[in-house]
Amino acid sequence: LFMALVLSISLILPLVAMILSSLPLMRERLTSSFECGFDSWGTGKINFSLRFFIIILVFLIFDLELIFFFPLLLNTWKLTAASLFFPKFLFLFVLMTTLYEWFMGNLDWKS
Repeated sequence: LFMALVLSISLILPLVAMILSSLPLMRERLTSSFECGFDSWGTGKINFSLRFFIIILVFLIFDLELIFFFPLLLNTWKLTAASLFFPKFLFLFVLMTTLYEWFMGNLDWKS
């Protein structure tokens, strides 16, 4: 019974695909450019603030940094000076790059 069901489905599906692909409406849509499934009526350009994107990236970087530091806070009794080198280096690197972006004016909303 299972084999008959599998065989019938495997024969019916290509047949249905062949029938549907022969419709003239489908041919027209397949030869035209694909634009998210509907006909475009505008230019498609959206103004996007690059400063907003940079602030989102800085937020995500600090958020990920907090996620990585949280397990370290739970295991403070097992930490050594050598095991704290990478978290300190990572924090200083992110801090310095954020300060650089801030002093260069990339995080200023008004400019």
